[in-house]
Amino acid sequence: MCDGPVPDDLRERVVPLLPPRPPQHRRYPGRLPADDRAALRGIVYVLCTGATWADVPTETIGCSGVTCWRRLRDWTEAGVWPVCTRPSSLNSEGPACWTWATPRSTARTSGL
Repeated sequence: MCDGPVPDDLRERVVPLLPPRPPQHRRYPGRLPADDRAALRGIVYVLCTGATWADVPTETIGCSGVTCWRRLRDWTEAGVWPVCTRPSSLNSEGPACWTWATPRSTARTSGL
């Protein structure tokens, strides 16, 4: 699930909440920004797999882990994630946006 596209229900909830991009400069437009879908796919990948931002597969996801991290930071500051987890969006299982996510972690104990 984490290697594929972002679930449609999550994308439908998140995309309207995303802040608009600042306009590009006309004379020196610079590099085109990465697609929001690719950044969201990278964020979902990290949350599902527990990988680090540096381990995001750029070729598969469509943008770098650093770009995904920056978008997560910007979208968090814009209030995207608190709106997704608001009590009005709760269903019987918990926050509607996060029902697809299952945290995975491994605990290593030393033999000492």
